[in-house]
Amino acid sequence: MQPNVSVVIPTYNRSKLFRKTVQSVLDQSFKDYEILVVNNSSTDDTKEMLESLGDPRIRVLDIQNQGVIAKSRNLGMKNALGEYVAFLDDDDLWLPEKLEKEVGYLEKHPEYDLIYSPVWTIDENDARKEYLEIKRDPAEGNIFYELVRGNYISTLTVLMRKNLLAQIGFFSENPALRSIEDYDYWLRIALKKHIGFINEPLALYRVHSSGVSKSVNESRLNQKVLKSFEDNPDVTDKDKIVSRVYGLYCKSAIYNWRTGNRGEAKKDLREYFRWSAKNWKTGNVIKASALYLALATGLYKILLKHPKRFRMLF
Repeated sequence: MQPNVSVVIPTYNRSKLFRKTVQSVLDQSFKDYEILVVNNSSTDDTKEMLESLGDPRIRVLDIQNQGVIAKSRNLGMKNALGEYVAFLDDDDLWLPEKLEKEVGYLEKHPEYDLIYSPVWTIDENDARKEYLEIKRDPAEGNIFYELVRGNYISTLTVLMRKNLLAQIGFFSENPALRSIEDYDYWLRIALKKHIGFINEPLALYRVHSSGVSKSVNESRLNQKVLKSFEDNPDVTDKDKIVSRVYGLYCKSAIYNWRTGNRGEAKKDLREYFRWSAKNWKTGNVIKASALYLALATGLYKILLKHPKRFRMLF
């Protein structure tokens, strides 16, 4: 019998945590699903662990993704039998009513093609740490330009209609977009479709020492994604794209300065300053100058005691 939901879970050598992940799906109040485990040539006991669960809804797909997780997710999506597709990483967890609430919402709201929610962060011992609340306006509907300001859709909370694949396609497998391919995908969907939102946490995002490294300049990666939309004929307000691309030079400067790459930080600030001056954006010129002074004098160390406020300023 064809399942209603296909759950795509890429994995690689993480069987202990992965067992909890799979169990969080098996514990769902909604039962009409299949689990597509996309196994990236794991050398631990992942397959034996899955076999021990003895659940016929679990299918294992083997892959060598060369470090590009989009390849694993895409393989799962291509083999999905369900009307809906959901995503989960091999160390994260779902709360028991996640699928029930999201499927019910999409069935009641045919105008939405994808739905998401906030998350709790958890540590290695499953203790809840931080509630990542979504404070965006709009949080649902036509959210493309709100997403341009930054990605706030957590992949593990997404449930989407599978027929989107015929219209939007799959995650980009470009290695240059590694770790940011989800942002590119949500933007591509949001540009053409309306997105729904359930304002309660339905998943648990694990933060731990063996997680994917965050030692990358995410601002530069976001710029790559956004630049690809500058010439898209469906984008009606290109100024918002361009403004965000250049605004990210400030955040990139902060990252580069904090990681000791002072030369790149200065280049970032020069790019932002030139664009602001060329476009007569006096406030931005002042902001760029203030940021340079904060970095050059060490004042940013004091400001970073309140990092969220500091990032909001720049």
